[in-house]
Amino acid sequence: MPPIHAVGLLEPLSLRYLDLISDQIDASLSAQVKSKAITKSLERTIKGIAAKAILQIRTKGTVAANLPYGLAGILNPADALFLSQADKYDPEVLAAQLAKHTEVFDTCSNDDIQVSCKEVDHMFDGFLTSKATLDFVYLTGVDHVLKVDASKTGNDYTKNLPFSPYLKKQLTQFSAYGFKKPKDFGVN
Repeated sequence: MPPIHAVGLLEPLSLRYLDLISDQIDASLSAQVKSKAITKSLERTIKGIAAKAILQIRTKGTVAANLPYGLAGILNPADALFLSQADKYDPEVLAAQLAKHTEVFDTCSNDDIQVSCKEVDHMFDGFLTSKATLDFVYLTGVDHVLKVDASKTGNDYTKNLPFSPYLKKQLTQFSAYGFKKPKDFGVN
């Protein structure tokens, strides 16, 4: 296999897969409690069921069928093997294993409801450990599929919205001129 010289990460999964799913479940439940759609007691119950299901996926690669409270749509037997395999990899650990000075193009958006900029930051320590050359692009008003959409709903993923012009410019510069020096992006 040829050596890797550059890595492009667009709105990347930056936590272990099941940690991200757990964070998304928690955020959804918190929003439901805040809107009074569910009680705090029910929130605790659902979090407990989700935590047990995630532990079972991690340890056995299986999960019970028909989990209640909508969890079956996220954690189900058909996806359990994939989830257990994807969850074995921590993106921060993988980032730390990159060869020194590997060029990395990475993005996050304040309006991405799938992967937050806080989660993308999780990988930064790994990039610093590997001494990767990081070109980080922070997007605003852009959804997870890189379209101009600040709705934070995901409802417009399939609509014919414009691709982020700022990201297009950054990708064009990257492909034409290579990466800029890390100091240009506030990374040492």
